[in-house]
Amino acid sequence: MNQSIDQIKSINHHFRHAIEQVGEGILIIEAVSLHPLGPQIVFANRSAAELTGHPRSALIEQPIGLIYEPESLNALIAKLPLVAQSGKLVSTEKDLLTRRGERIRCHWTISAVRDEAGEVVNYILTVTPVPIPVAGKAAPEPDPQPKSVAKLPPSLEESLEKSRVESLALLAAGIAHDFNNVLQTILSHLSLAKLETPLHSSARQHIDDSLDATQDAQSLARQILDFTKGREPKIEVVNLADILRRSAKLSTMGTQVRCDIVSPDGLWGVEVDARQIRQVIHNLLINACQAMSAGGVIQGFIENLIVPAGSNLDLEPGPYVVVRIRDRGCGIPEAKLREIFEPYYTTKESGTGIGLATCRAIVQRHRGTITVT
Repeated sequence: MNQSIDQIKSINHHFRHAIEQVGEGILIIEAVSLHPLGPQIVFANRSAAELTGHPRSALIEQPIGLIYEPESLNALIAKLPLVAQSGKLVSTEKDLLTRRGERIRCHWTISAVRDEAGEVVNYILTVTPVPIPVAGKAAPEPDPQPKSVAKLPPSLEESLEKSRVESLALLAAGIAHDFNNVLQTILSHLSLAKLETPLHSSARQHIDDSLDATQDAQSLARQILDFTKGREPKIEVVNLADILRRSAKLSTMGTQVRCDIVSPDGLWGVEVDARQIRQVIHNLLINACQAMSAGGVIQGFIENLIVPAGSNLDLEPGPYVVVRIRDRGCGIPEAKLREIFEPYYTTKESGTGIGLATCRAIVQRHRGTITVT
């Protein structure tokens, strides 16, 4: 028995090694699609990771829609049962989406993997870039790992951006729904613990703070759901300094980070959806805290601003309130500054890249702008 197990392990090792050496991208996805963006990826070889630009760990457990041409995603999902039924290899030519938001035209093949009972347990997708012909020359032989990327006209770039934001909305909605369910469980346990804790004890105060933080987090989850469903902002006049102070308390709780806020007298009120703007500020503060893992001070500045006609701020002329958040983290390379608001762009191994993209969408919906320097 032990010898048989060792033989199986050896075969598995050599099989995985062979997959890692091939130039084609190889992806294995789940047989059942429970996500709006398609089945989850359960395996990606080295070539697939290099082609997409994502770390391999960032691809695992993500839906195939993260990297597949959004206009044809539904057709791909619908095609999977037909692949299983026919038992044949199916080919198609569609775009692959990279981490940078670029499109690479690729040749895809799809095949079903069955267990001993004949049930489909996975699908294998292979992906190879299609070489771009050069005028006056024959098309070159396929390069195992070509890096050429076709430049899209502006109208198609806009269509791509819209599709990516729609994909972001679907992903964010699913996360927010599950997150809200978890928060409800936490809230219930905290409420029960509060009933069993002496009124004036320090533990009671910690529980009250945790309840407040959990309720704020639930509010954030509802804001994400409102945003992804395209609901119009619920406009009211608010003081941004109050929102910044409350968000700072929630974001820095349990960290070694402190947030100092500078707000002038006579700060103007702003017409915004308070819940959505709180979400934006909360996300920015969380990013600042994560950039300062060793602790430190975040500075928050708020000021009134009159934008004149002809300003380079891409805003209509008029009165605005500016919120500036400054941390002392490692910073972002200048070459990457233009990418940080792109859906799915992230520098964190465990990140999803939806936080800043959502922030930008909310701010733009409020006819504002958001920049990083």
